[in-house]
Amino acid sequence: MSYALKQKLCPPGLNNNPNSYLDTVRFITIHNTGNYASYATAANHANYLYRGSDGQGTSWHYTVDAQEVWQSFEDNRMCWHTATTAGNRNSIGIEICNNDQANFSKACDNAAQLTADLLKRHGLSLEAVVQHHAWSGKNCPYEMRTGDWGVNWAQFLNLARLYYMGAGSAQPDQNYPSYPGYLIGMGSNGEYVRTIQNYLNAIAGYYPSIPTLTADGQFGAATQQAVIQFQRLFGLTADGIIGESTWDKIISVHSAVISGGASTPEPNYPPYPGYLMSLGSSGEYVLAAQNYLNAIASEYPSIAALTADGKFGPATQRAVIEFQRLFGLTADGVIGMNTWDKIISVYSMLNSGSENKPPQTDYPSYPGYLIRIGASGEYVLTMQNYLNAISQAYTSIPKLTADGQFGPATQRAVAEFQRLFGLTADGIIGQNTWNQIVSAYVAAQRSESAVYTAYAPALAGGSLPSASGTEERGCNTVFLLAALFLLY
Repeated sequence: MSYALKQKLCPPGLNNNPNSYLDTVRFITIHNTGNYASYATAANHANYLYRGSDGQGTSWHYTVDAQEVWQSFEDNRMCWHTATTAGNRNSIGIEICNNDQANFSKACDNAAQLTADLLKRHGLSLEAVVQHHAWSGKNCPYEMRTGDWGVNWAQFLNLARLYYMGAGSAQPDQNYPSYPGYLIGMGSNGEYVRTIQNYLNAIAGYYPSIPTLTADGQFGAATQQAVIQFQRLFGLTADGIIGESTWDKIISVHSAVISGGASTPEPNYPPYPGYLMSLGSSGEYVLAAQNYLNAIASEYPSIAALTADGKFGPATQRAVIEFQRLFGLTADGVIGMNTWDKIISVYSMLNSGSENKPPQTDYPSYPGYLIRIGASGEYVLTMQNYLNAISQAYTSIPKLTADGQFGPATQRAVAEFQRLFGLTADGIIGQNTWNQIVSAYVAAQRSESAVYTAYAPALAGGSLPSASGTEERGCNTVFLLAALFLLY
């Protein structure tokens, strides 16, 4: 590890110490401290925690700045940092200092290295890295969520990914040229420029926001833009000039991608950008998703063809929902990491001509809540269509108008289905009824409905987990400046 790790572990009995252990280490939660005072360093935050947060019930595990990392609680100890019980009991908290805007990118780089180390230590994947916002809705980590200080959330995840896969500490081998010893920028030319252009082109296969270059050895405006975008992605000063730090990072990242260090489903497929795409989103990642969905639609015609314009409108939302329904994902019309990876995976198999294409018999999972009179939307529409198909074999189930509105007719159809299949005939679709309808629909699709017993036992399923309103104390990292100023 290239960052300096120091410890000042908080003793038991302090007001900020829950004196409890995590249930599991499942997530790494990223915060910004929210303290802009010049003396609000990692060391001073560690002192603040060691004093019991000056009576405040807030705590976290690690504080990071541009110089060092301070650990205040062991990884397996519970802290109060997310304002939710689930977050506090299942995640390690990292606070990134924002007391030094000029060196914020270095603080983020240190935090990315720490994050990667923690993921590997606890056997977690990159999907375990979440914002504080994901738990409580707080606008944190603020600086990365806005990107105003040069490092946004997607860039931070890219850094963590590279350190996780080993690229962050990769040393250029004997086949890589050393930094030539002078700045390379607008107007430069020659073999060093050509080399960098070729390396950036290889990296662009994994990070498509970097434009592809003509490797002509001439450092013009296009090369400058490619360098700037690379620098933004990897937390460097985005000046479009290749100094020693930018040179070494380009070499390091190139070494990782050609050796498989930058993990993507297939070479040349972009990784998940690190943020949700939904109605109103736009840009190259939306355009890529539209193109992939259009290709997938040739095999799955229920996905409507899209105008690939890079704008996430209602048509794209509908196509995403249909894709999610086909492949057993939550059909919310939002492209998160799971949906992105599934789109890439399905496209990859179709594009490679694989005989092991994903089955078209993937059906949506139970959405997690009761569906009853007054409900509406895609899940209701799905159930209505399934019940209509099942009614071909079970004619006592009335035919429905598939309009996505759960009215009295749908209630009667559900109740009749439940009566036929030995469930409580209350006309409400819970998990058991949902699963049984899906099973019966699968049988009907396979022309097996004639032998499908009307008295099959209900699928085993417990009651839904209660939505506890209990919320433990959460972080409030905008501290009194005077409190931090009192060094321990």
